[in-house]
Amino acid sequence: MPTQLKRQLLANQLNLKIRESKEDQFQQAVSDFFKKQMNLVLTAFDEYYNEVMLLQGHINLILSPIHEMHQEYYDLLLEYNLDAYNRGRKQAERLVNRLKQKHSLKAVSLEHDGDDKYTKHFGTIGYSEDHLSSYTFTASEKTMSRVDGEINKILTTGYQEGWGVKDVRNRIQERYGQFTTWEANRIARTEMQTAHNMGMMNQYQEMGVKYKEWRSAHDKRVRTSHIYMDGEIAPLDEKFSNGLMYPGDKSGKIREWINCRCSVMPYLGPTDNITTPIGQRFGVDEHNVNQLLKEHTGGALDWEQYKQVLQGKTIEQIGIILQSKRQEEIYEEPSAEFTKWIDYIREGNWKDPEKMLEKIESLGYRKTNKLTESELVALQYEAMYYYQKSKRIF
Repeated sequence: MPTQLKRQLLANQLNLKIRESKEDQFQQAVSDFFKKQMNLVLTAFDEYYNEVMLLQGHINLILSPIHEMHQEYYDLLLEYNLDAYNRGRKQAERLVNRLKQKHSLKAVSLEHDGDDKYTKHFGTIGYSEDHLSSYTFTASEKTMSRVDGEINKILTTGYQEGWGVKDVRNRIQERYGQFTTWEANRIARTEMQTAHNMGMMNQYQEMGVKYKEWRSAHDKRVRTSHIYMDGEIAPLDEKFSNGLMYPGDKSGKIREWINCRCSVMPYLGPTDNITTPIGQRFGVDEHNVNQLLKEHTGGALDWEQYKQVLQGKTIEQIGIILQSKRQEEIYEEPSAEFTKWIDYIREGNWKDPEKMLEKIESLGYRKTNKLTESELVALQYEAMYYYQKSKRIF
């Protein structure tokens, strides 16, 4: 592997480790928040829930801690999002100046001249932080509304169907148990990823970068579609081919941004910042992709073969590709457990798409889990597709 590519991969992996450490702290903070909220809700439940006569006033009192803690949750998200956003800006500045130095171009500082054509897309630094604050408020509001709605549903359904006090209480605890584990992990990863890449994009805009490149996390957990996107180049003010402005951009389809760990990189060249394939809106650095496929598949596939494999074939036909020490082509046959869950998703007998999605995403946290990491990623991707299909998102 060329020395420069090794350095790029090493730098990317190092930044990823730093982000993962911050993400772990974020996840723990979110988990602690929901544990605190659960205890307050259960205390109110013990005082006001009446299985003989449950009035709307009683429900409101039980749910009141959720409403009262919205500001606390927003402040929590904003603290970590601003940290990720500013780290993204600093990383973007280093990347751009390093590339400009490599191509003998003038390095650029954080100073902004207040007049460039990208302001209409991303705004100034001040606007961008305001935009981040607004985005964070909306995200926190959606989560608190969802929690309120789900606990409300448990209370009303339990009362109407006569579950009994103990059963209703246990179900509230069980749902909060999900918020303190895999939901906390998903929230931390998605929020931090969005904020970090938002910071990078705004810094690129400030420094006059014209093109961006999609870069995957370069490990076995990368979803299939994002391995395919690795190295894709697009103008800074236009979307990538998957409809996202940057990894974690929530304006796109949910299956593309949820749990995503990819990065957005500047793409600069010796002249005019880039040399793009003539007549193509998007370019792909095939050399990088070939090297990454070699790392991922043990030399089983090159770029052209990989594109053919991805076109129109099911997960079973593609197979789950493993690294091989002998660098031979090895495929893992889908396990019986994997096949069972794939059938569950595709048959569509589930009545509630949210519950289906939650069930699939929680598989990795079960002590009895027999699925490989690759199978878990494939199932989550498949579940997200059918979730959006049921919601008519696309």
